[in-house]
Amino acid sequence: PLASLSFANAAFLGGTIATIGPQTYLDANFLTNTTISTVNSAVQFGGANGPGGLTLSTGTGPVTLGAWVGATTPLATLNRSGTGVVTVFNGVVTSGTQSYNSPIIIAGTGIFSTSNAAVTFNGPIDAAAPGAYGMTVNAGTAAVSFGNNFGVGTVLSSFTQIGTGNVLLGGNYVTTGTQSYGGAVVSTGSATISSSSGALGFSGNLTSSTGAQSLSLSVSGANAINFGSASGVGNPLQTLTINGGSAALSLPNATVTNLTVNTSGGAVGQTGSLTISGSTILNTGAGAITLGAAQNDFTSIQITTTANASIRDGVAGMNIVSAQAANLSITAVGAVTQTGSITATGLNVGGGGGFTLNSGGNNVGTLTGSSAGAIAFTNSATPGLTVGGLTGSAITLTQTGGGNYITVAGMVYTAGLATLNALGNVNVNGTLSAGSASLVAGGTISGTGTITVSTAPLTLATNGGSIAPIVNGVSGPAVASASYINVTAGSITVNGTVMAATTATQASTPSVASTPSVATVATVATVATTATVASIATVATTASVASVASTVTIASTATIASTATIASTPTQTANEAAINSVLPTTTGGGGSNGPSRESILLQILTPVVAPDPGSASGGVGSSNSKDKENNAVPAGQAPAAGSGANGSNNAPSGPQNVNAEASATVVAKTPTGAFIPPPPPTLGATGAPLASTRTVKVDAQDSGGGGGQAVTSAGGPAPGPSFSGGLVNLAPVPQPPSIPPTLEVQTFVPGMNEMNLVP
Repeated sequence: PLASLSFANAAFLGGTIATIGPQTYLDANFLTNTTISTVNSAVQFGGANGPGGLTLSTGTGPVTLGAWVGATTPLATLNRSGTGVVTVFNGVVTSGTQSYNSPIIIAGTGIFSTSNAAVTFNGPIDAAAPGAYGMTVNAGTAAVSFGNNFGVGTVLSSFTQIGTGNVLLGGNYVTTGTQSYGGAVVSTGSATISSSSGALGFSGNLTSSTGAQSLSLSVSGANAINFGSASGVGNPLQTLTINGGSAALSLPNATVTNLTVNTSGGAVGQTGSLTISGSTILNTGAGAITLGAAQNDFTSIQITTTANASIRDGVAGMNIVSAQAANLSITAVGAVTQTGSITATGLNVGGGGGFTLNSGGNNVGTLTGSSAGAIAFTNSATPGLTVGGLTGSAITLTQTGGGNYITVAGMVYTAGLATLNALGNVNVNGTLSAGSASLVAGGTISGTGTITVSTAPLTLATNGGSIAPIVNGVSGPAVASASYINVTAGSITVNGTVMAATTATQASTPSVASTPSVATVATVATVATTATVASIATVATTASVASVASTVTIASTATIASTATIASTPTQTANEAAINSVLPTTTGGGGSNGPSRESILLQILTPVVAPDPGSASGGVGSSNSKDKENNAVPAGQAPAAGSGANGSNNAPSGPQNVNAEASATVVAKTPTGAFIPPPPPTLGATGAPLASTRTVKVDAQDSGGGGGQAVTSAGGPAPGPSFSGGLVNLAPVPQPPSIPPTLEVQTFVPGMNEMNLVP
C-alpha cells in the first residue's frame, strides 16, 4: 500500500485504492466499483459521483463527506464498513443500496436517497450540535432499517421518511422537532420514538417483526401524534404505548396485544377499530375518552380521567380492571365483569352480554342503562345509589355502607327477578316493574312511585322499619289482600293504616247465617285485578362519535442544494530559500578559516546560529580534497584527483544541489487546515523511520583537507568531522550556552553496509 494519497483536482477512479495512511479527494468520480482502503486512517471527499459503486474500508479511521455524493451522477451503491465515524455535510444519492455499519454525524442537510433500494443504518446517528441538524431518508418503496439509535447522543432536529417502504426500528429515536414516517413502522425490538417539541406523523401500520416487540410514541405540550389510514399487513405489537400531551389524540386501526395511552389532558378518540387481546390502559388526566367504534374488541380495560369516558366493545365482552371518570359508559356485546372498582358520578351500561359488577369498592352516584343480559351491581357510594332508567333480564342492586340508600328514580324493568338490597332505605319514587321483586332495607321501604309484579310474589323486608309502597297501582285496603304481596317483616302502611306483618291472601266467602235476621248472602269484596304492566321506556341510542380530523399531509421532499465549490489547494512552499540563506559560498576544503557546506549543514541540524563569514579564501588542499555536493561519486568509485591549489579546483559552485544532502519538507495547508495529509516519515537505510527529515550524508571516500580535517566551523579552528579507518568522527558545532547542541546524522557508504558511528 501507498503511505498516503491526496488529489487536489478531480480523480477518476476504479478498482481498489489502498494506503496505510490517509486519502484525500477534492472531487472523485467512480467510473467502476471502487474500494477505498486505509489502515485505520482518515478519508476525505470534497465531492463524489458515480456511476460506479463505492466501498469505504477504513477500520477505525473517520470518513468525511464534505460535499454532495452522487448529486450529479448517482453512485451505484455505497457500502461503509469499519467503525470510524462518517460525517455527512450534505447527502448521499445512489441508484442502489446504501449501508452504514459505523456511527454517523449529521453536520448539514443529511439526505440519504436511493431509487427504491434499501438503506441500512447499523450504527448510532447524532447531530453535530444539539437540535441543529436533521435527516431525511428517501428509499421509495424499499425498506429503511435502523439497527441502532438516532438522536440519543446528540439530539437531531427532525426526521423524515419519504416513501412507502417499511421502517425497521430497534432502539431510541429522539428529535427536538417533527418526525414523519411514510411507510409502516415495524419494531424489531423495544423501539421508542419521541419528540421534545414537535409532532409525530404515521401514515402506515404500527407493527412488530415477530409479534413479540413493543413500540412507544411520545410527544409533549400541544404537539400532536397523527395517524393516517392503515396500510400493509404485519404482526401485532406486543405493547403499543402512546404518550401524548394536551392535544387531542385519535387512534387508528390497531391490532396489538397491550395498549397504553397516556395524555396530559388531551382527549382520546378513534378513526378505526381497536383489537386489544391483552390489557388496555387509558389515562388522560382531564381529557375525555370516546372509543365507540362498532368493531372494537377489548379484553380488559383500565380507565382514568376526570372527564367523561365512553367505551364500546362490539365483538365480545371485557373485564374492567378499574375505572375512574366523571360519567362512564360501558357498552359490550358480551359479558362485562370487573376486578377493580368503578368511580363515577354516573354509570351507564349497555349491550347484550350482561354486567356483573360486584366489586365492593364501586362508588357510583347514578346507574342507568339497558342490557339483554342480567345486571348485577354492588355500590358503596355515600349517601347512596340513584337508579334511573334501567333494563335487564334480571336486576340485582346492592348498596353497602350504613345508612346508604337505593332510590328508584326512573323506570326499572325486568321480566325476571328484581332485587334491591340496601343497608339504608329503599325508595321507589319511579316505577319498578318486574316478574318478581324483592326489596330488602336496613331502614324503611317507601316512596311515591309504583311497584308492579306480574308473575311471582313481591317480597318486602325491613329491619324493623316501615313499608309504605303503592303496589300494582292500587292503594287502600285492597293492597293488603292482593294475591302477590308477601310482607315478611316490619309493617305495611297504606293510606295511613298500619298493618302487621302477615301473609295476605284473597279473603274467603263468608258462611250464610241461619238466623232469618241475617242476610242470606254476604257480599264478597271484589278482589283487585292485576294492574297492566307499564310500557317499557325506549332505550336511548348510542351517541354519535365526533368525526376525527384527517391525517396531516407529509411535507414534500426538500430541494437538494447544489454542490458547493471547494477552494483550490494552495501551492506548496519549498524550503530551499530558508536553507540557502544559511549556506554561503565557500572556497573549498583545506582552508583553516573558510567554512564548508558540510559544517553549515550540520548547523542546520541544530538551533540556527548565524555563521561567521570567515575568510574569503582557503588554504592549500590535498590532492584528494573535494566538495561533496558538486562532486558526487558513484558507488564504489574513487573521487577524481584535483590540483588542490588554493582549493580552486574544488571550490564549490553554490547551493544549487543542496537538496541532495538536506531537506526540510514544508507541508502546505488549506486555510481551514483540511484535505492536506501530513508527509510520511523519512526512512533510513534499514527502512526504519528517522526522527527528523533533515539529514546529512557523508561517504567513506571523503578524506578532508590539510591536516586530515575535512571541514571546520565557521571562522575558527574548531574541529569538524574527520575520517579514520572507515569511521566518521563528528564534533558538534559550538552553540550559545542556552541552546543545547543537537545533531542527527545518517551515514551511507556506497556499495557497503552502514558505517558505525563513534561519538
